[in-house]
Amino acid sequence: MMTGSIGVHELTLIAELLQTTFRIPVGEEASLRGQIEVLQVEIVAQKEETAILQAEVARLRPWVEGDAEIRAQTAALEADLVAARGDHN
Repeated sequence: MMTGSIGVHELTLIAELLQTTFRIPVGEEASLRGQIEVLQVEIVAQKEETAILQAEVARLRPWVEGDAEIRAQTAALEADLVAARGDHN
């Protein structure tokens, strides 16, 4: 599995390879390049959205972890209360 991002140079090479391999007419090459540019914009937007979501997760993580800790403490206190009631009944 490849990691990282594909740049303009790589996409241009892919377009050239497709044109050479499949004998894509010159007019269609321009169309493909346009589609590649649209995909590049979409990739950038996806990366920006991912960064925003990652920041939001990082911001909320302490709250969630704190909530889990509070729940564990509450459960322990409830268990102590049940045990204490059992001792006096």
